[in-house]
Amino acid sequence: MFFRARTKKSSSRQARYGRGVVLTSRASRRSNSRAGGSGKSIISNLSLPSLTSIKRVLLAMIAIGILGAGTYFIWFSGFFKITKIYVQYEEFQNENNDILTYFDDMKGKNYLFTDPTQKNSEIQKAHPELSKLIVQKIFPNTIKISFTEFPITANVESIINGKSTEKVLINSIGMVIYRDTENPNLPYIKVITKNEDDDPVIPETPTTPDATTTPSPVTVPTPNTTATPTTPVPTAPAVAAVVEDSSPVISASNLTYMLNAASSFEERFGMKITEMQLLPQAREFHFKTEKNFEIWLDIQIPFEKQFLKLKKAMTTLDIYKTPLFYIDLRVSGANGEKVIFKRKK
Repeated sequence: MFFRARTKKSSSRQARYGRGVVLTSRASRRSNSRAGGSGKSIISNLSLPSLTSIKRVLLAMIAIGILGAGTYFIWFSGFFKITKIYVQYEEFQNENNDILTYFDDMKGKNYLFTDPTQKNSEIQKAHPELSKLIVQKIFPNTIKISFTEFPITANVESIINGKSTEKVLINSIGMVIYRDTENPNLPYIKVITKNEDDDPVIPETPTTPDATTTPSPVTVPTPNTTATPTTPVPTAPAVAAVVEDSSPVISASNLTYMLNAASSFEERFGMKITEMQLLPQAREFHFKTEKNFEIWLDIQIPFEKQFLKLKKAMTTLDIYKTPLFYIDLRVSGANGEKVIFKRKK
């Protein structure tokens, strides 16, 4: 009896299937096939991000970094913290360092978000003597203040009921700058007032020591000319004898009128002015010449028109040789402008 060897059967199976003993089942082959397919899908889904996306991320990170650094630098580094506030004088002026106190609350604040010019109106209200105020920020942490004052213009003596009460120096808008002092290089102005319940102010007529009688005033009519309309000059209320620092002792308009009138007279008539008087209650302006007579003007009428009357009257009145007490240019007559004057004996 003959038996076949198992090896031959295995060989035939080998020949049939290609090589060696097949150790895998069909199920395992199917699972391997599925595993191979899913592996290819995973690899395809792991593709790299685009270059544009990378750039966007980098730019966003840089922007965040710059923003953070800038925030720290501006708010927390102290670089923009205001540490210096000072006054820079543009010319010689009074001591006004108290202006610095208005900016004390700005020390330590952030330079970029502080507006020091908001103090201007408050300072100028408290210091009307300032003609100009400039507040500047200087990078990165400084505030500079510069200002100029109205110039000192005249010596003023306040006289009430014939008694001198005060002598001051005033600026160009009539405010008191110095008390109980004088500057001989500036014009002298006397402000003459009386109490309101007293009689109106009547200036005394100067007399010579040896005069026994006083000639009556003489009227010199000027040629009839076509009258030109006049524009009244603004006037100020009566001047108080005791002047508050914040109030003008003479209004700016009256002061300008007097100084311009005196300068115009000297230029037109070649005669110097030695003293000026303001009678605010009577709205009159008197000035004394080097010939020791006075010119009386109405401060409500332009001085140019009043000087024109005097110029015309000089055809019959020689103001350079005739001894005079005063020349009154205030009066207007029905038949033409009049010049009233009073001779000395």
